[in-house]
Parts: sequence; C-alpha cells; structure tokens
Amino acid sequence: MASAVSYEYLKSIMGAPGGIPTLDGDGEIPSSQLPPTVVSPFRGAFTDVAALTTAHPTAGIADFAFVNSSLSFWYWNRALTAGMGKSRNSRRAIS
Repeated sequence: MASAVSYEYLKSIMGAPGGIPTLDGDGEIPSSQLPPTVVSPFRGAFTDVAALTTAHPTAGIADFAFVNSSLSFWYWNRALTAGMGKSRNSRRAIS
C-alpha cells in the first residue's frame, strides 16, 4: 500500500514535464504532454535543399521535410537523406 507521501508525490508529477502523462477522455495522452518531435516531425516545405539545410542544419531522427525544387521528401536518420523522385526505396545522404 502506498503511503500518503508517495501518493502526493505521484499526483504532483502527473501531467508535468518529465513526469507521468495523464490520459484524456478518449484514453489517450494529450499532445500537450508529448515532446514536440513526437507531435510534429514535419519540418515544413522548402524551395530548395539550401533553404532546408539553413533552416534545419540538424533535426531529430524521423523528422522530414518537403523540397519543392526536387519534388521530394527529405528525411533525417543519421544524416539528412533525400527521397528521390517517386521511389520510396531510393535515398541519398547529404553531407
């Protein structure tokens, strides 16, 4: 059985950053309690690669963006990687 002190501590960290997430009425964790990279890994649409790398020289794994000049999605894994054309399997790393 938990003590009153541990119960009060748990109540104090529920929904707090670095604490225990709570559930909403649908039984899901509210997006306000999730890290920003989990909520929106899409970094935006950019005119060209130079604009993308200027705006986001680094990003988290699984982040992605769209580059208009090549009509392709670009992904971050360990390096910024381009999805070439319409093929999902073709990728090239950008240094």
